[in-house]
Amino acid sequence: KPNQKKQMKTITPTEKKVLELIAGGYSTSDVATALDISKYTVLSHRRSLLGKFGVNNSVQLVTLAIKNKIIDVHDPQQKPTQLL
Repeated sequence: KPNQKKQMKTITPTEKKVLELIAGGYSTSDVATALDISKYTVLSHRRSLLGKFGVNNSVQLVTLAIKNKIIDVHDPQQKPTQLL
């Protein structure tokens, strides 16, 4: 979908960081701690990303982000703060 790809490209820097941490398997609380934001803000960014990507869950979100080279897959042993 051309419009969907355009929306994927409009993610904010914070949304990208949230997405990278989600892809790394980090919980909402861990993402919030790493980015020094509330867990509710993390959930808001996640909802925004789901809408922009036109998907229903985090697995679909991460899969689509990797396929479209929006994010790189990081070593799962890295701590969240090492990704920033």
